[in-house]
Amino acid sequence: MRDLLSAEVTLTDKRDIAGVVGHYKNKGLFTHAFVARGRLADTKPFFIYKDYADSDDIFDLASLTKALVVTPLLFRWRSRTGLSFDQTVGEWLGSVSLALDPRIKELSVRRLLAHTSGLPAWRNFWMCWLDRAPPGLKKNKEELLIHEIDVLRRAAADISGTSNQVYSDIGFIVLGLLMEAVSGQSLDKQFDDFCVRDLQLGSGNSVLGFPGSRPDMQAFVSTGICLIRGRQLRGEVHDENCAALGGVTGHAGLFGTGESVCAFFSALAQSSVGRRLLAENAAARQLPLQIPANEGLLGWRQAATVNSLPFGNGAAMGHLGFTGCAFWVWPEAGEYVTLLTNRVISGRTSPEISAMRREVFTVLAAL
Repeated sequence: MRDLLSAEVTLTDKRDIAGVVGHYKNKGLFTHAFVARGRLADTKPFFIYKDYADSDDIFDLASLTKALVVTPLLFRWRSRTGLSFDQTVGEWLGSVSLALDPRIKELSVRRLLAHTSGLPAWRNFWMCWLDRAPPGLKKNKEELLIHEIDVLRRAAADISGTSNQVYSDIGFIVLGLLMEAVSGQSLDKQFDDFCVRDLQLGSGNSVLGFPGSRPDMQAFVSTGICLIRGRQLRGEVHDENCAALGGVTGHAGLFGTGESVCAFFSALAQSSVGRRLLAENAAARQLPLQIPANEGLLGWRQAATVNSLPFGNGAAMGHLGFTGCAFWVWPEAGEYVTLLTNRVISGRTSPEISAMRREVFTVLAAL
């Protein structure tokens, strides 16, 4: 029935989405927005709405990197090696040399994925280092690695020792380093290989990746002027820690078009890695929702806030990105929704993005 009425439904709901998106764009929250809903079984979404006048359409996906890059790579490595997420970082490393603090090596991969490792939320990696790493290029890689491990050592001193959930960039920086160490490849190369080999997304069919390893990625959406770097950011990761560490880390650095993100969801869901990822995260959800909700799954988050509840009523799972991005996958319905913006162009903090997400996902849920 949806296919028979798709033209009428799309016209009606595009007016609804246009009203929501236009309202917040006119208030100066962002300059570019992409909205979509699709079926995991289809290669293209059945609903798309875009709001930008130019050809720039590659968004800084920020923390979606955690969910779309590091998490699938960990699932793939586990499948290849027979390791368990309940094993520690040290056990995953085995004989591989990586001078992490022993307290970090004692943490399990599962706790890092679920943000229950006890590591603090954030530490400063960029002070006096931001100018040493041009966008997308890891110069002085050995020196940067020494610096990165030193900051992680100081973060390890603040491990809480509890299993309370603390959303932690630090934990995913560790996981990114872990994947690079055990595989012998940088995250960007691993992700490109995963997209091509496992998801069968040819490089010409998907503009999704890290800018430094993808010269074809040129039409970037600006995320505004960075006062620290003294320039407008376009195709350069907004996250200062990621930029200082070379633009490729476990917690940020991924860029992509809205269409490429949607294609990734469909390809992931039909891959062996993706089926395991979705099934294990679905099993980890708390349904019906509890108060307070446990959002942490395995690298993804349960859609358990008022801003995400409209799609799936808590059964969906996905992630948010600091730059103004979000996606939610509802396994039982076999569908997903996504919203990409560059809301950081209006400032680092804005409560209006939460209200916008709630309104956008309410409209999308009604399609």
